[in-house]
Formats: sequence, structure tokens, C-alpha cells
Amino acid sequence: MQRGIIDTMKRTVTYMLCLLPLLLAACHRSPKLPLPMQRAEAMMQPHPDSALAILASMTPPPTAQRFQFEAWKVLLVQARDRNYLPIIPYERAIRRSVTYFDSIATDATSLRAKAHYYLGRIYQDKGDDVNTVREFLTAEPLAEEAKDTTMMINAKSNMGFVFWNNNLLEESDSLYRKLIPLEIAK
Repeated sequence: MQRGIIDTMKRTVTYMLCLLPLLLAACHRSPKLPLPMQRAEAMMQPHPDSALAILASMTPPPTAQRFQFEAWKVLLVQARDRNYLPIIPYERAIRRSVTYFDSIATDATSLRAKAHYYLGRIYQDKGDDVNTVREFLTAEPLAEEAKDTTMMINAKSNMGFVFWNNNLLEESDSLYRKLIPLEIAK
């Protein structure tokens, strides 16, 4: 009789230990951006000057809140780029953001795509076509996974421009043809 109780308890503990990782995974939530950063991100396409003003007026999140700090840097570079301001001075900061978002790949696909894309834009401004294309090729599937049509269009069109500048006209034309359905869907 006592042996049956012990076996039942062992089975129960085993089941609990097997279910614990599933429960923990189900309870895990991606970090949220603070309200001003959400507002800036929402205004990025229609009013990039307002997005830049919001981000520039913010006190950067403390580095202890790494997700928010890295997101703030990526959004700031995005706003500067959208306002035709220099972004090359932010190369080291964006590289750190790329490293961080790559390390938490499943939690921040959209920010990861943006970080790679803007590192590519920095390389593009520096005239480094090889690294530009590498970063755009990394950003494109991430943007697709995040269902970020604007980022997919930006990556493809900028990559097409790099190809065109290097007389890779067929490759450029192929990318531009892929942009048509994306633009229509948007």
C-alpha cells in the first residue's frame, strides 16, 4: 500500500517537472516599450520630424533596462535617417544593438530587423557595398517574419539601388519587380 503512494508521488513530481518549462515559457512576455517610444514609433512614417523630437527630448532609458535602451538607440537612428540627418556617427551604437537583438532573437524580431537595416544604411552611407548588402539581406527575412512591410520595402529598394550602382542591372530589376506587389499590398 505504502509503495503505491510513493510511486504515485514520484509520477506526480515527474509530471510537474516536465510541465514547469512549458508553464514558464507560456508566461514569458516580450518587453514593452515605454509610451513615448511607442508614440515615436507610430509617428515614424507619417511625421518623422515629430518622432525625432520625441526621441531626442527623452532621457535615454537606463542601461540596466537594456531592451528599452537598445530600442531607443535604433528608433533614434531611424528617426535621424528619415529626417536625412547623418547616421554614420551611430555605427558603434547600432552594432551593439544588433548584437543585443540577435541574442534575444525571438523577443524582438521587428527591432532586430530595424537594427540590421540601419547598420546596413550606415554602411551604405560609408560606401561599403558588401556590408550594406549583407545587413539588408539579414534584415529582409526578419522584416518579413515581423510582417513589417515598410521595412521589407526599404531593404529591397535600397539593395536594388546598391545593385544598380554596381551595374548588376538584372539583380536590381528582379528586386524592383518584387517591390510592386509589396507596395500594392501596403
